[in-house]
Amino acid sequence: MLLLNPIRRILMIIIATFLAIFFTLAGSQKIFAWSAVVFKIQSEFLRRYGLGRGHMYGIGMIESTAAGLIIFAILTEHEIALQLGAALILTTSVGACYFHFKYDTFKDAIPAILTGSGSISLLVSGLL
Repeated sequence: MLLLNPIRRILMIIIATFLAIFFTLAGSQKIFAWSAVVFKIQSEFLRRYGLGRGHMYGIGMIESTAAGLIIFAILTEHEIALQLGAALILTTSVGACYFHFKYDTFKDAIPAILTGSGSISLLVSGLL
């Protein structure tokens, strides 16, 4: 992120911060089920896809790891951590899009499309 012009760098930090916050919440929810309402909704989605609690836990671990890598990257400007975190988010976003398009509506896929787009922007910014 150090080589980007100042405006682009700030935009990338904003995107990275948004993704880190979102996936810290989403990942921890899948692991710890701290909100019964959200957990019920997520469980219903995953059951419809033929996935169980173990899958939800695994997805939560991936999302939490991605968020941790991005937070570390923001604090230390560690480019590889940012790229790894963005790649993990892109992976979960692509998976979410696949299942939403197969079993649900386009509306349900919008958050995954947005997080996937954000992670692509972080990946591309690291390559320029």
